[in-house]
Amino acid sequence: MTQCQKCQQQWKWHHVLKRTVKLTPAIICPYCQHEQYWHERTARINQKLLVISFSPALLGIVGFISAEEVFFTTIALGIVSILLSPFYYETSATPTRAAKSWLNK
Repeated sequence: MTQCQKCQQQWKWHHVLKRTVKLTPAIICPYCQHEQYWHERTARINQKLLVISFSPALLGIVGFISAEEVFFTTIALGIVSILLSPFYYETSATPTRAAKSWLNK
């Protein structure tokens, strides 16, 4: 579970989930209000999960599974990845390259 880099307080599942839907690069700790950023490992895991979530669409294009199976499998995998995401998210005290470019705009 995600942990603050300053106060070392472990965040609750719903705190992490609320912060994942915001489009800002900075994340505020719910306990000490310290500004943090998502770790680069979190971004890499999210990219892999995105590919896994949409892999049924590729199977549907090739013709291995039907359109209904593609739809429901993609929705189910997306929901599972969102619900499990707070368990692998990590924070960093310094912004990543992507966050730095976002902050400079």
